[in-house]
Amino acid sequence: MASDELSEIVEKLRDLLQGLSPEELQATRARSLRKDPTRIPGSQSFVSTLAYGDLILDSEQAVHCEAVPGVWGFVAADQIKSARTGQPQLDLSLILTHFYANEPSILIQQRHDKPNTGTLVGSVQVQTESLLPATVQLAQQVILVFQGRALSSREPVLLTAEHVAEYPPVGATFVLASPVDLYRFEQLGDLGAPHRAALTAWRVVVTGELRLQP
Repeated sequence: MASDELSEIVEKLRDLLQGLSPEELQATRARSLRKDPTRIPGSQSFVSTLAYGDLILDSEQAVHCEAVPGVWGFVAADQIKSARTGQPQLDLSLILTHFYANEPSILIQQRHDKPNTGTLVGSVQVQTESLLPATVQLAQQVILVFQGRALSSREPVLLTAEHVAEYPPVGATFVLASPVDLYRFEQLGDLGAPHRAALTAWRVVVTGELRLQP
């Protein structure tokens, strides 16, 4: 490429950047950082979310949850592993899960006495640069409080997002793998206790990155 053509491109890009507001410039820079896979290992991040889905009660009443606001917090492992398929894999830990809404009255938080983990699996070659795009799967143990009743599952709640192009995974949609039976929290140890509700058609949309001020 000739130097005059390159200079023209640079000039056009400079004009484009100067036309952006400070907020737009900040968002563009943040998006650029999220697309850099070398920044993922060892990182800590927080994201805002919206949850959608149905809670089927034991009375067969269906309670629809629409855009329940929430927050997730992640810590990524330092070391990249190799998945069985040869793809690069990075382990994740969830350090914060909090969803809350008044209507319906629902609160979801992770159980800190149980593991809340995840994996980020990138493309074919085993190198940091191949971590994105990725498939991210989360395995969570949560307590769901609905109208004052504390419910929990015996097995982890599995959520998966595919084609994740940024990390933290802003813009990704995590989908529940299959319906999850919920039991009264105090009856989790009673294997004969009936389930009291089921979580179905659940999905979580990651809407933004939350940056904590030092």
